[in-house]
Amino acid sequence: MKKKTDLLIIIILTILISIASISLFVNQYGLIKINQQLIRLFLTLILSYFLYLEKQWARWIWVVLFYFTGISGAIGVFSLFKNSILTGGIILSIMSLFYIGSTTYIAFIRKWQK
Repeated sequence: MKKKTDLLIIIILTILISIASISLFVNQYGLIKINQQLIRLFLTLILSYFLYLEKQWARWIWVVLFYFTGISGAIGVFSLFKNSILTGGIILSIMSLFYIGSTTYIAFIRKWQK
């Protein structure tokens, strides 16, 4: 059995980032749209499970979704810094860098089972 600690670390950090972003969202806006946030977390958990099982379709869905999220977040960072929202900009930039970096690793560096 191949060691999957790299995937496990990425998955755990991704879930922690999702939970942190949900808590920041709730602190900022209250419980408005909490259903959407919980559905997003649930779908992330399901996709993470299949990624851990090294399913190719989950790998490429992960790559597309998290590249899009990382790039969107990176674009959003500029507007936050432009509007002098320093804390939100730092958090969003860390999240974007993690998503882009981990997705690059999953897409191009990590060796996958055939």
